[in-house]
Amino acid sequence: MLKRSTFEGIILFICISTQAIAQPQANVAWQKNSADGFSGANAVRDLKSGRTLGIVACDVGQGLICYTPEGQVVWNVPCQNHQPQSQPVADVNKDGQEEIVAADGHAHLLLIDKDGGVLWKLKQEGLFRQNRHRSSMIWIRMNGLKP
Repeated sequence: MLKRSTFEGIILFICISTQAIAQPQANVAWQKNSADGFSGANAVRDLKSGRTLGIVACDVGQGLICYTPEGQVVWNVPCQNHQPQSQPVADVNKDGQEEIVAADGHAHLLLIDKDGGVLWKLKQEGLFRQNRHRSSMIWIRMNGLKP
């Protein structure tokens, strides 16, 4: 399976299969390998300047990892039991900076800032199933909802 997303003119390919995949000819800015594979990737940017601050991807064996646009590791937030399939990015707390929303396999919902700090972590029994399957989330702003 090949995922492709674009940001600031750079194409990022993430292979989440253990089999070799024929890729189209492209100028690859950088590439990272993972023994366990990656799932999902999002660009985090400063909403005021529009500058890309990092690329957040989930390494199935290590958790959420933020890379600079040049490919250097900035931070890593381990996730328990299994990894998020997607990491929605939005200005959740309305501070002008985007945060990352993630859920893990122990029914935790996490809000992570651009520096990798966990702003809050909630355990929501019954809201997220506790299993070893990857979770996908879509961020929806709801008026008046506070963590």
